[in-house]
Amino acid sequence: MKKLLIIILILGAALGVFVYTRQGKQIEQPSLEATPTANEVLGARRIEVTGTDVTFDKKEIRVKKGEKVAVLFKNSGGTHSFVIDELRVQTPIINSGQEALVNIPTDKTGTYEYYCSFDGHKVLGMAGKLIIEE
Repeated sequence: MKKLLIIILILGAALGVFVYTRQGKQIEQPSLEATPTANEVLGARRIEVTGTDVTFDKKEIRVKKGEKVAVLFKNSGGTHSFVIDELRVQTPIINSGQEALVNIPTDKTGTYEYYCSFDGHKVLGMAGKLIIEE
């Protein structure tokens, strides 16, 4: 009985150490600079959106149909992404202090949801609306 108790305590301690060391770990990704990239349209209006904790600093973005638009997504806390499923827009998941630049197709009017795809953040309210107007 003592041996079983000792084994359970050792396994519990090992599990505790594993969970403790995994907390706060962020996904390691290469640094993404906010310099013009091959997919950036020259002359595009650059809109900055910042993610922190589980929120975006902008809950609504309005643009005109046909306007050249690029979103510069800045992460100022945690691990986040910027995604618009209907427009096939997605940044990589980035860590605090990183940035990613994506072009936004504006050829169709409508209201589109953008959100963070990381670990349930959308459900926690990390979402907003992109409105493409005529």
